Amino acid sequence: MDVIELARASGLQVVLDGRIGREEYQIVCGSVDALQRFADAVSMSIEMSVRVAMQVARS
Repeated sequence: MDVIELARASGLQVVLDGRIGREEYQIVCGSVDALQRFADAVSMSIEMSVRVAMQVARS
């Protein structure tokens, strides 16, 4: 799961704030509605992963 891509797809703004060595630090900001869409997308992604894992286990 790419949380940065999910954040952008949900309408949150992702800004590169800084870099120290190889580590990037980013700021994510947006509306409460966008945050709810992000939470829903994360939840759906986890649910789909669990379903796939259960199907594989049954095979």
